[in-house]
Amino acid sequence: MHGGPEKALHQYAVASYFLMQKAFPELAGKLSVGSMGENISAQGMHEQNVFIGDIYLMGGITVQVSQPRQPCWKINSKFDDSRLVKFVTQTYINGWYFRVLESGEMKAGDGIELLERPNELSVYNFLRIYNDPRASRFYLETALNCEGLNPAWQKKLQQRFDHLYS
Repeated sequence: MHGGPEKALHQYAVASYFLMQKAFPELAGKLSVGSMGENISAQGMHEQNVFIGDIYLMGGITVQVSQPRQPCWKINSKFDDSRLVKFVTQTYINGWYFRVLESGEMKAGDGIELLERPNELSVYNFLRIYNDPRASRFYLETALNCEGLNPAWQKKLQQRFDHLYS
């Protein structure tokens, strides 16, 4: 587990590695699938087509997208480059975390099936709202009301909403 039940599994988009390799060609040999600490990588899944609250069947487990990843200093340290976290944050290629709804087994090559999409807010758009200090009331409410969002993130959004609009 990465950080409790809300961050049981971390997925990072395969496509994001290509973006980082292009931006940091000197690190291309180090920026390979798995090097961002993820448990899961799958072709075709990325921040723009994965939504907060999405429920997936992965092999024999059922998981729900609980929050985006917040990149930390460990990424810069691992790759010995102080620019990576800023790049990841500014391009919204953070990756995301899952909570496990039904445990089971999963292995490399197992299929990933979207079972339910309760919200219309992609991880990418959620991050754009979350990182915008002047996000509109409408967008903050949309993010705040995402079914399946980690309660800790809901609390942060509620505090910002209250500060701006109460």
